[in-house]
Amino acid sequence: MGYSHFGNIGDIWKHVPLCNFLANESPRKYIESNSAYAYYKLNNTPEQQYGVYNFYKQALSSADLVKLPFVNLLKTFNNTADLTHYLGSPGLAMKFLMKGVEQYIFFDLDNNALQNIKTFADDLKLNQQVVTRNEDSIEGVHHLIQDLNQQDFIHFDPYLAFEKNQFGRDYFDIFLEATQRNIKCMLWYGYNTLKQQKLVK
Repeated sequence: MGYSHFGNIGDIWKHVPLCNFLANESPRKYIESNSAYAYYKLNNTPEQQYGVYNFYKQALSSADLVKLPFVNLLKTFNNTADLTHYLGSPGLAMKFLMKGVEQYIFFDLDNNALQNIKTFADDLKLNQQVVTRNEDSIEGVHHLIQDLNQQDFIHFDPYLAFEKNQFGRDYFDIFLEATQRNIKCMLWYGYNTLKQQKLVK
């Protein structure tokens, strides 16, 4: 598995608002640019201890945090007092929205991640609604946008938001293209320097 950051504090900061957005928006179609896995087995790393384990412990004793959709999804998926598994964003979206979505479209270059999503979709009986695409998601989402509208939701989660592809487009270009068409979007992108911060202003 090429994804080692699952369950860390960055994932928490991403997945809490994502679940809140989905609760508020109830999209017709849900699209992810860089999906990764639907679920993971937790292995108690220091990063996970600082991230999901600590957050979950604090959330269960907080009158406000325990009501969060993200916390409820973790609780019901694990079905135990102890956390053993973590839901990635495809898993969170499918578990929360279920058959309320006309279509899920998940992009990733890792076939193992896409197979994990398909297996999870089968378990939820969502296989007829789930499409996985093993391709460059900059171009893939760019070509989808013309068929989307304000009822749809795109979750952009790129590693490199400003790296141009062979057609001169990057993820931020596609994000702007989608928002200009009033498509609901979430762009998750971390920056380490003030120079990087200025790029998203």
